[in-house]
Amino acid sequence: MLFRSDGTMVRAYPMAAGRPTWPTPIGPFQVLTKETHPTWDVPLSIQEEMRREGTAVVTHMPPGRDNPLGDHWIGLSIPGLGIHGTPAPSSIYSLASHGCIRLHPDDVVGLFADVSVGTLGVIVYEPVLLAVTPSGVFLEAHRDAYRQRRGATVDDVREAVRAAGLTEWEIDWPTVATTLAHREGIARRISSN
Repeated sequence: MLFRSDGTMVRAYPMAAGRPTWPTPIGPFQVLTKETHPTWDVPLSIQEEMRREGTAVVTHMPPGRDNPLGDHWIGLSIPGLGIHGTPAPSSIYSLASHGCIRLHPDDVVGLFADVSVGTLGVIVYEPVLLAVTPSGVFLEAHRDAYRQRRGATVDDVREAVRAAGLTEWEIDWPTVATTLAHREGIARRISSN
């Protein structure tokens, strides 16, 4: 999700994150670089994976339709990590990367335009994410793909609501229940008004 400095949500993007054997790191970051039509300098760890799998080892991939970074790269301060497009948009909504965050080619164009070198962000891994914004209260519920935490419950949401200084009557609890049941990782508005 992209927020303005005043807390207003600009937009949310479906994404692909790191597979369970190669999880996306969590924590704060800063945008360090932005590149269009990037060359992929294949990390040694991925080259080693290619060797183990018996495929041709690639060290550099020039820009083009086969480049797994797509046409846009947003390099982050977390070493080796970035947000990028993909020539495989069907991988979105899955855990398919080597830790990077993949966006649909159309979505990464928008994010690329909205962020600058120096933009701050944070990658979180939480079963429940609650955001109180001028547009309302939003909830995301996720599967525990990395098996680090238990799944989100209504009690987790109640705790997050209290921690945010809200009262339970401000929340649409049927929407909370639906969001928890589906665990889509998509922000849903749960404000009661």
